[in-house]
Amino acid sequence: RLSGQGRDTVRGGRTMGGAAPTQELSRWGAVITLIKCNWGIGMMAMPYMLYCSGPISGVFMFIASMMLTQFSIVNLVDVKAVLLSRPQPSTTIDPERTALLPTSDGTINETEGLPGKSAREKNMDFTACMSETFGWVGEWAAVFSIVVSTYGSCVAYLLFIRDNMSKFFPHAFEERDAWVWVSCVPLCALAWPDSVGFLAPFSLLGLAAAFAFAVVVVYNAVDEMSPDQFMHNLNDSPAFRPATFPLALSIAAFCNEGIVVLTPTTHAAMKRPETYTWTAFWGICYFIVCYMAVGLAGVMLYHGDVKGEMSLNFGSQTIYAVAAVLYCIQLVPTYAVVYYVTYEAIEGKWARWMGSTREKKLSHLGVKALYFTNRCIWVVISGLLALEVPHFGDFLGLIGALGTSLAVYILPQVAYLKLIPPTPSTESQQSVALNRVYRGACYFLILFGLALAIGGTYQSAAEMFSKKSTTTTTTTTRKPHTSL
Repeated sequence: RLSGQGRDTVRGGRTMGGAAPTQELSRWGAVITLIKCNWGIGMMAMPYMLYCSGPISGVFMFIASMMLTQFSIVNLVDVKAVLLSRPQPSTTIDPERTALLPTSDGTINETEGLPGKSAREKNMDFTACMSETFGWVGEWAAVFSIVVSTYGSCVAYLLFIRDNMSKFFPHAFEERDAWVWVSCVPLCALAWPDSVGFLAPFSLLGLAAAFAFAVVVVYNAVDEMSPDQFMHNLNDSPAFRPATFPLALSIAAFCNEGIVVLTPTTHAAMKRPETYTWTAFWGICYFIVCYMAVGLAGVMLYHGDVKGEMSLNFGSQTIYAVAAVLYCIQLVPTYAVVYYVTYEAIEGKWARWMGSTREKKLSHLGVKALYFTNRCIWVVISGLLALEVPHFGDFLGLIGALGTSLAVYILPQVAYLKLIPPTPSTESQQSVALNRVYRGACYFLILFGLALAIGGTYQSAAEMFSKKSTTTTTTTTRKPHTSL
């Protein structure tokens, strides 16, 4: 899940405003960037994820999923290194990616980009890695995964706004779905600019709101539960729920895409890129601690009645309402940033198919008006989809299984196996044996990703349709009573 907080920091070697970053990242700067790109709305479903898996097995499952993500990061860094050691194929030249021209010595001028970084290294993002490895098939696979994740996240934002604003302000509108259409008005306006760099400061509000939610949940759990009650609730919960475990895996996968997809560009932006894998590891460890603290606190505190969005378990106190409202407000600019990634990719592809560039197309007012209309239509479609989604947690699982599993668990491993040959038999037996084990782990992770994509998608969709049917039946049953 690529959160808006991360995209405005590093994307494709450029900031969201289109200008190249002029400062290299330190190790801690890279850690903060990775945390920002991964910490997002998935946190709201952590108690539900642990409920679906069982609290004990869920913690181990989440840690394992993050370690598999680290494995993918290591492989992706190796893939990028191999690609950069080869001549650039002429078929992968992207007019938008080569907008920052290198100087005669092959480096980008300090005023134009990262000093000392080659243009190709700086612009070697996740999609470019897959494109140079697999051609157009890999490029479209990467684009598909990112678009499913980003556009699906946009739908989830509207769903969260509707559910929470209608909970804390039940009398604002006669129909709670009105919150979706109220949100779509500023979202359509924010779809007009060709750059969303001016929204970057809202990332701080997003992180603050998410951190406030985490503090509220953990504080309430510590304040309201004694150690004996915590252990009683833990012992009373099934350690493992096989029926809904694939759904829990899918939600965990949803939380992992951002840190993988942004690996090539964050790696290129570091002062010491050779330290990136350990930097990512420490960022992942921090991420695990925060998310599992929230998940365990929520699933134990709301034992027996865990909602898909943990904020729906909150009481009606003012502090809860303030936390929910702040988070909902920052989701509007976050939607704009995330949605920008979707339509920028699609419009760029369309322009290149027409033999031009996105910038040239948008320089014509009539074409820009057409693009803007199309953007607004898809904002409205995301609203319609949000109205049809019956359960927040199940929907995040669907996005994770359908889109994220491809980018996190499958593509990096397939690229590694394709580009990096096995250790020659002339090497030591220990080296050959270790390499076979490592490549076997790659094959395992590919199979795991395929199983998650199929099984997780099926179960998430089945849970959603089941709850949709139940909701429709309940609404139909209540209609005569309401009319009276």
